Amino acid sequence: MITQQVHTFLKVAECGSFSKAAHKLYISRVSVMRQIDALEEHVGVPLLVRHSTGISLTPAGRSLREDAARLLEDSEAAIRRARRAGAGARPVIRVGSSMLNPCSPLVSLWEEIREEYPQYRLKIVPFSDDHERIEELIASLNTDEPFFDVLLAVYDSEFWNKNCSFLLLHQEPIVCAVPISHPLASREKLSVRDLNGQTLMMISEGSPGNARAMEILKRECTDLNIIGVGGFYDVDVFHTCIDNNCLLLSLPVWETMHPGLVQIPIDWDCAIPYGIMYPKRPSPEVQGFIDAIRQYYEERSEELS
Repeated sequence: MITQQVHTFLKVAECGSFSKAAHKLYISRVSVMRQIDALEEHVGVPLLVRHSTGISLTPAGRSLREDAARLLEDSEAAIRRARRAGAGARPVIRVGSSMLNPCSPLVSLWEEIREEYPQYRLKIVPFSDDHERIEELIASLNTDEPFFDVLLAVYDSEFWNKNCSFLLLHQEPIVCAVPISHPLASREKLSVRDLNGQTLMMISEGSPGNARAMEILKRECTDLNIIGVGGFYDVDVFHTCIDNNCLLLSLPVWETMHPGLVQIPIDWDCAIPYGIMYPKRPSPEVQGFIDAIRQYYEERSEELS
């Protein structure tokens, strides 16, 4: 089947530049360039000529584009035939899982209702939590070969919204992660103004929930040093927080990310949507799985009301 690198190459060839391709694919320009470099290394010859205004294809690049376009059509047709042939088999729903996006809550939830839906099987697909990798994996949801089918995750990113559909399960309150050696570590709850005079790490790009939190912090804390970490957290962010003995805005779902951090509630109403991400155009099997989870939550809400 066509690899993600070849998908990216075809988009670069179509757009004529790395930046335009990155915009179309909803991944970073650096990620696009790295994929092309890796593809050229694998093929063994240059595929593109880099110009100050864009790119052009080498003879090898033109050859690959023509062959890859045909292969892409063939692979999509093969997948459609395979799905029709396997229509009578139990569909496998591939669930992504990482340290920041653990699948265990979804697996536990499914255990409660799987007897009602015996036609589905779950398969755990592990991945690492680095910035560019997660961009590529989420973008792959809209290709014919997604890395996983669903992901239980925080959903407060413009990037997520462009690439995924989302089933909201609940709101995760924004809390403060504090190193155990920090003077605030013994507190049971914090006010916003308790953060004044501290150094605080937080997401600073593309997150409406964090943007609202930052607005409150800047209004209430005139002596707060805010360190922005871009649009995503990775494991290194938690290590940096410990190494610098500073604070970090976090979520209860990340409570076990680092044994040297304690999470303390903040006296505010800032929260982040949390639920299941899945493709914009899901297969019938994935859509059926999502509908089963949705129905379960709706019935439980009715019971509690």
